[in-house]
Amino acid sequence: MSQVDHFILLDDVQLEKQSWQTRNLLLLNGEARWVSLPVKRDKLSQSIRDTEFLDTSRWSKKLMLSFQQNYGKHIHYAAARDILDLLEFQPEDTLSIFNEKVIRETAKRLGIRAHIHRAGDLGISGTRSARLISICEYFDAEEYLSPVGSADYLSEDGFVDKTTISLRFQKYQPAQYVQKGSQEFVSHLSTMDVVANLG
Repeated sequence: MSQVDHFILLDDVQLEKQSWQTRNLLLLNGEARWVSLPVKRDKLSQSIRDTEFLDTSRWSKKLMLSFQQNYGKHIHYAAARDILDLLEFQPEDTLSIFNEKVIRETAKRLGIRAHIHRAGDLGISGTRSARLISICEYFDAEEYLSPVGSADYLSEDGFVDKTTISLRFQKYQPAQYVQKGSQEFVSHLSTMDVVANLG
């Protein structure tokens, strides 16, 4: 997010089973473990913005207890807990609204100033690369910064042949930091791990 002017939340794309859309990694009992949000899946083509939660009260309490047990003695636990307090679900929250709240609050606290937009609010149709190009054109973008995981389909679709917008892949290599509770650095954990350890 810190590398872009406009950050697009693809809230209207299909919900993927067992993806980062509904889960993240925390260091629990010294190991990286998935923490998954309990969501309703009514149909295969269901979008993120149409995905509602199952009963979250027990899940939320369990997560908070687990986080306190595993991160409570970290030097910056309070700062991480402030962000986790956003896990107080509202009845009207969908997965996309909840994720957006957490992303916006985390970005604000980290001083990231990218403008955040929901793709579903832009009124742009199309699929895959064609849609991404249309979104870039909507914002008069000169460059599209893509997750490296999208490289195959962007190549398959001929993204670079269909537009003058340059394509760059983010090849993120996390900087190591001292992680309380782990003898060796574990990368790609939730931002909550970074905040609890570094503030």
